[in-house]
Amino acid sequence: MHHYKFFGSIVRTHSLLLSLAMHTSCFVFFLFLSDFHAKNLIFHGPKYSRNSLGFFQKPLRFYRDIRYNKGKSPFADATDTSTMELFRPESGISGNGKLVFDPHSLSIKNNNHMGQQQQQGQQGQRTQHVTGGAGQQQHGNQSQQQQQQQQQMQDPALPRGPPATLQSIVPQLLVDHFVSMTDPSRAQTVDSEIAHHCAFSLPAVALTIGRNNWPLLRETYDVLASDMQWKVRRTLASSIHELGVILGQEAVVSDLIPIFNGFLKDLDEVRIGLLKHLSDFLKLLPLELRRDYLPKMSDFLYMDNDRNWRFRQELAVQMGQLIPLYTAEEVKTHLAPIAVILIRDKVAAVRTSAVGVHSVMVKTLLEDDQSSGLVRVLLADLIGELVKSDSWIHRQTYASLALTLFLESSLEHTQFAQDVLPNLMELAEDKVPNVRLAVARALKHLRTASKF
Repeated sequence: MHHYKFFGSIVRTHSLLLSLAMHTSCFVFFLFLSDFHAKNLIFHGPKYSRNSLGFFQKPLRFYRDIRYNKGKSPFADATDTSTMELFRPESGISGNGKLVFDPHSLSIKNNNHMGQQQQQGQQGQRTQHVTGGAGQQQHGNQSQQQQQQQQQMQDPALPRGPPATLQSIVPQLLVDHFVSMTDPSRAQTVDSEIAHHCAFSLPAVALTIGRNNWPLLRETYDVLASDMQWKVRRTLASSIHELGVILGQEAVVSDLIPIFNGFLKDLDEVRIGLLKHLSDFLKLLPLELRRDYLPKMSDFLYMDNDRNWRFRQELAVQMGQLIPLYTAEEVKTHLAPIAVILIRDKVAAVRTSAVGVHSVMVKTLLEDDQSSGLVRVLLADLIGELVKSDSWIHRQTYASLALTLFLESSLEHTQFAQDVLPNLMELAEDKVPNVRLAVARALKHLRTASKF
């Protein structure tokens, strides 16, 4: 029995010690929590205390008053301006110095404030009646200024865009939103591809607002043309010819040519977008400026990666479309050497496209009566580069060229028989079967002509 009593006293003592430790830890926790919230309230204000303190408000307020009032009673000074309290009415102190909450004080205060506003409004109306027409005119000017300020500050989050012009096609707010798509912060907060979308839609926006309102988009276009993403620049390079059609020759010369020259020296991924519509853009230029780009055509033969044969194939396609834009002498001097290099390319697709270029070149030069001598010089160069070549691929290409010249009627039958057919018959005895096979295909079509 004595053992049970002794054991029971031990258990009760342990329970008391445990309870005391829990109360002590809770009090320490209250101290820490109050100090943490008191510091955060310096930055967050009363909203922080309203949202985060909860039912800890009363004990924390008591501890705060003791700690920050240096041991004074929390009710000794009712004019404390601490933000820890959720509500502190201006007139809520009783006679004994204690703070008394009056739920009607807010409504009374609001009613008094509304009454003051009404009185001020009535006084303003009386003043207007007294001042007469001069006061009304001044008030009208002020209202107009306020309306203008409100229109300018419709969206404070937007960056400062281009100056508004006298246009009623598109609201200025939409133009400001479109211009703000080039803001780097939008790429981080809205969409990383927002600049790409802006570049893709810019010709449509320019068409909508018209060429007279191009100054609204000029700065945006310059920003996109120098964007760090090559996809954005390639999009602009692919649509620069369409934008030139929308804006007209004057804007092309003053605004688009500098961008075009920059794209010529850009990455191959950007240059391919420019190359696909090279002839369409050069058509928009005056003849003097168009000739300035003839020496630069050979720059497209140099690429970052020589295995990018599609780049050379696209160049061959554009060569055929550029020939009608220049004179016979300019074609022979600048474009014909590029076409000869392409017809000797390692890739068959590039050689096939180059064969079509020579067919167009010969046909275009023959339309000029004074260029017949240039055609003979061009054909002689092809004989030396293809027929006399040690590579059977080049000899086979000449057979394909002869067939294309015949099918496209690039040469008259008499001139074809004099300048092309003898070299084709020479290749009929070539030692490579693929060359003889290409010659056989050409002779099969020649048999259908009555001249042969």
